[in-house]
Amino acid sequence: MKEKTNFWPAALCILGFSFIAITGWSIYRATQGVSSITDPRYYSHGLKYNRTSVETAAGQAMGWTLTPLLSADSIELTLTDKHGLAITGCSGSVTFAPSPADGVTTTISLEDLGLGVYKVLLPSNTGKNMAATITLSKDQTTIQRNLLINR
Repeated sequence: MKEKTNFWPAALCILGFSFIAITGWSIYRATQGVSSITDPRYYSHGLKYNRTSVETAAGQAMGWTLTPLLSADSIELTLTDKHGLAITGCSGSVTFAPSPADGVTTTISLEDLGLGVYKVLLPSNTGKNMAATITLSKDQTTIQRNLLINR
């Protein structure tokens, strides 16, 4: 009668050795540096996004309303709260999309005219149609609007 050979001890030893080898290789790779696709400032991007989202949500919750008025060479923006009262003391900017002529994005700071009115002069290098992003902030509250300007 033939004796059966028990292969389980050998299989368990091979499995254990494989586990130890793969673990060792993983530790070695982890200590050799990070991959080239890792962003070292990953968490700061996430935190900035979260802060911006919270500030924008605060502006919406407070009922801020931004009303643009386009003239020949400028945009006047009126910022009011949910009761129609002017919101003064904000800082802000308007970022114009890249122009077809030179492909340059232009950002211009808003001028505070008082009584919740903010003004920006339109850049001279823009065409008849341009896209702009308006951002106004006060304390921890931000309002942001996209605008398509047709002149």
